[in-house]
Amino acid sequence: MKKAILEQMLCDCQIGMYFDGVKKLSNGFVVYSNFIKDENWNFIAGLKAKSVKEFDHLIKQGGDFLAGQGKKMCFSLSPLASISLAVRKHIEKNFQKVDEDVFLLCKKIAKVRPLGEDYTFKKIDNSRQRELFVQTFRSSKQQTLPGDTYKPLGEEYFQALDHSFDKRGQWQFVHYLSLFKEKPVGMVSLCKKGEFCGIFGAGTYVKHRGKGVFSNLFKFIYDEQTKLGVKYFFCTTKANSYNHKFYNKLGFKDCFLLERWMEKKRGKDGE
Repeated sequence: MKKAILEQMLCDCQIGMYFDGVKKLSNGFVVYSNFIKDENWNFIAGLKAKSVKEFDHLIKQGGDFLAGQGKKMCFSLSPLASISLAVRKHIEKNFQKVDEDVFLLCKKIAKVRPLGEDYTFKKIDNSRQRELFVQTFRSSKQQTLPGDTYKPLGEEYFQALDHSFDKRGQWQFVHYLSLFKEKPVGMVSLCKKGEFCGIFGAGTYVKHRGKGVFSNLFKFIYDEQTKLGVKYFFCTTKANSYNHKFYNKLGFKDCFLLERWMEKKRGKDGE
């Protein structure tokens, strides 16, 4: 399966779920959120430029749009980007890489260790249990351990998740809870379209981590969704992180990298 097709699926589902929209450029686009200012949620992507002049024009277009929303300029390089060697050298000289995510694809889940009977999993109703799900997401994402890939999330992330329940489009949004003695201890959100299913926002309470809660939740999801026609499960995480290694063990395979770049910080002398 072509990497560009997979990345387009990733962009489409995130715009449908967490991002509010997309701003077209002359040869690329900006993905943005009306809630979150973090550049991981507001960036230029899909760049196509043969010359440095074309590239700089696109960066100015996208940068002006983001600045108008009070957000920093950031751009992504991935299979959707089509740039020349000269442009790549220009980027490496004038910009700094600030992040590197890996896109992973799973066609077959690995064997997972069993959990005790006190743990159960269920798909929630998007309207009746919306508040419960958002609160579980908030609790799981505000607890961290040394070595965790992500820092505690701010309130704007939970507002974006809550807002996503009102979204309608080609993608179907499905949400699951992990429960211990019928009380939520973890969650995960899915974006579904045909045979593709994206995994987002996964989290487990600190004291329930390391017991196989998420791997068993994913097995529950995998078994249910494959019966409904899903063939490919995908996700992104920080490259070379604990999460990256965890997903590899669970059955996910690396497909491509998503590089995030920003302008270099300049000193008083301009360097």
